[in-house]
Amino acid sequence: MDRPSRKRLVEITDGGRIAVLGDGSSWLIQPEDRHITEKWKKGARVNVANAGHPESVITNKDEGTDARAAYAGQR
Repeated sequence: MDRPSRKRLVEITDGGRIAVLGDGSSWLIQPEDRHITEKWKKGARVNVANAGHPESVITNKDEGTDARAAYAGQR
């Protein structure tokens, strides 16, 4: 398992579908978890576990919630 990286949430778009992080990375949130991410706030502290793997997990440290995601490139 890769070491989690700590980042900030820049924005959530399309009703929780895409998370953009402070390092410019974009993440496609799994449909089952979008109800969670649509509530996330800009600037939240997040960790990405298993970055670059098909089963990455983004954890919102401010809210204590997780979402499964796939890397979608750099902005």
